[in-house]
Amino acid sequence: MTWTSKRTTWTFFLIVVLAPLVAFGLLTLLHHTPTPPAPTPTPTPGSPLLQGEACGLGSTSSATATSEPVPTLGPELPTPREGGAMGYDGVANDIVMLGGQTFPANGGAGASRTLNDSWTLDSLGWHQDHLVPNPTPGAIAQDPRTGHLIMVGSPLPSEEAQQTWSWDGNGWRRLADLPAPPTVVMGLAPLADQLFLVTQNSQVTGTQTWAWTGSVWVLRHPASNLPLGAVGPVISADPLRHRVIAVLTALPTAGGATQTWAWNGSIWRLVSSTFKLGLDPTSANMAPDPQTGAVLLYMHPVGSMACTWTLNGAVWREVSSSSPGVDTDFGGALLLSDTHIGRVILIGGAPGPNPLNMLWVLSGSVWTAEPASVLGAALG
Repeated sequence: MTWTSKRTTWTFFLIVVLAPLVAFGLLTLLHHTPTPPAPTPTPTPGSPLLQGEACGLGSTSSATATSEPVPTLGPELPTPREGGAMGYDGVANDIVMLGGQTFPANGGAGASRTLNDSWTLDSLGWHQDHLVPNPTPGAIAQDPRTGHLIMVGSPLPSEEAQQTWSWDGNGWRRLADLPAPPTVVMGLAPLADQLFLVTQNSQVTGTQTWAWTGSVWVLRHPASNLPLGAVGPVISADPLRHRVIAVLTALPTAGGATQTWAWNGSIWRLVSSTFKLGLDPTSANMAPDPQTGAVLLYMHPVGSMACTWTLNGAVWREVSSSSPGVDTDFGGALLLSDTHIGRVILIGGAPGPNPLNMLWVLSGSVWTAEPASVLGAALG
């Protein structure tokens, strides 16, 4: 055999033997080449966006926190509504609800109807209170001095001053009006032994902070006041850290970020400004958690998943991305701190307007639907 034929033979042998090995190596390399990760979406400042899978991005609403049959309230049940005032009465250990509006079902034709009624929810269920007078709903919170609920709302016609009402467990009593031109009530929350009220003037050029002395409202003049927000603010007590918390979305000229502010009784101070927590002001509710002491925020933007967040110091963290879907549009504090059972509760169901037929209780990070009887015994 000549040298040329030997070279041909070896060349053929190498092709036959090595070709599969080379092909296998290429396939293995391609298989293990990492796929570039998809870019993380950057939240738009001021948009109702929390994090990847949370509020504002889901295409469906979570109607309930569990697929199991859940207990419902009633009968009797109040007329489904949005925009009523709701507060927890720690003295009588029940929930007080006042007024609101009806809306046409399924976006149908027809006008909304203003409701002028009063209800309480206790361990036996809903009860209608046939009271006269029934004031116009507004911001509501418990007075730390008396334990009575205080409500500040604007009567009709709106050119009149805001009225102050007190609920003593049996009826409403009118107290001092707010000594100011027509303003918009933004929120009400207790701090130590006082109630603090945040308003915005009718020209939308400034906010004001007021203190309730027990008989009159006194305007505070802090070195720094709560800024004007394009949306919000949503306000809550933070008793663990002895402050009031306000969450708002700043004006575009101020960066448009969702901001968290704290009131210590003297000044408002910016706690954090982050794009992680976007504010949907029509569905956002805040309340302190008696179990942990942290401030909780619940939101259920229209067409999106409901979620619950907690504020510890200056950091917001998602507690539950499988929160119950509740219709909380157009205000009305449906997230309440029930100090008797030591839990935060949420009232209602997902269909709009809110059917007020469910009672949700948060324990740790889990929401469960409970019968009204849970309100009668402390959970510890």
